[in-house]
Amino acid sequence: ADEHGTRGLLGGVVSTRHTTGDRPVFVDGVSCTPLLRTLFDCARWLSFREATVVLDSALRQGLVTKEEMVADFESRKAGYRGVKKAIAAARFADGRAQNGGESVARAAMWELGFRAPDLQTEVCEPLDGKKYYLDFSWRLPDGTLIAGELDGAQKYTDPQMAGEGGIVDAMRRERIRESRLTACCDAVVRFSMKTVGSAYEFNRLLSSFGVPKDHRPTIKIPSLPAYLREPMPAAAPVEVERVPLEAYGI
Repeated sequence: ADEHGTRGLLGGVVSTRHTTGDRPVFVDGVSCTPLLRTLFDCARWLSFREATVVLDSALRQGLVTKEEMVADFESRKAGYRGVKKAIAAARFADGRAQNGGESVARAAMWELGFRAPDLQTEVCEPLDGKKYYLDFSWRLPDGTLIAGELDGAQKYTDPQMAGEGGIVDAMRRERIRESRLTACCDAVVRFSMKTVGSAYEFNRLLSSFGVPKDHRPTIKIPSLPAYLREPMPAAAPVEVERVPLEAYGI
């Protein structure tokens, strides 16, 4: 970061970017751009999904408030490439996202045109009043409650993530949780990060469960999945040995 402007030094090994008014901070003895400037650069250089991960994380850790972040980004309107995307990401950021996967999924929903979900909605199981918190939720005008649950596969494969009781007990707890959510919600849509990564599949899934849309998609949604859009290669001719009918006694 350099107040003298953008330029290349040492034959392109060092590249500088113009900055004004940003005082450096030191992290483990290394001179770095301050937090808000770092967040701003991430938000304007990364994709919308990646920017959401970074900004959500900063809010979740309490490093900055959303009001501070939005105000700072909006103050940098002039002279920065990608500033509109950065401001949009800051306004969309939400510190209630529990992990990077949830941030990516929420950003993908927005790109597909779906209404931004509420996060960590509290519901009470009717049997014993136990509280559960939904990863995502949408409340429709008629009162219908749609829950979205990101299925993280790591807790089924990594003993450290599975918690007390191991992987088998983690699977049992998840099955109980899902059965309770079906009693609290009108619909529960579960999806994996693999589904999130397919615009066709994710759009089709959320739409089939009635998740509402409130804006135009910001990405192109394929009409068919990739494996159906790509023509199948022509099969090689197969040589068939002709056997005389006499061999069958005919």
